[in-house]
Amino acid sequence: MASEQAAIAAGEAYVKSKYPDFKKDNLKPMVRDKGMTWEFYYQLPPGMIGGGPVIIMDKDSLKVLDSYRTQ
Repeated sequence: MASEQAAIAAGEAYVKSKYPDFKKDNLKPMVRDKGMTWEFYYQLPPGMIGGGPVIIMDKDSLKVLDSYRTQ
């Protein structure tokens, strides 16, 4: 199983390549353990309810299974 740090690095690299218009500025990258997958996202500031990318990755290989932007 890949570590949380590896999942964060993979998530950030994916966002940079697939969502180049997303400005992460001072947003903190986060991962959530979802059992067999990692869910990568950025912690949004208070009052911001969406707009950030979410990346779902296999825990072992860090292969991206799904990605989307919240609204």
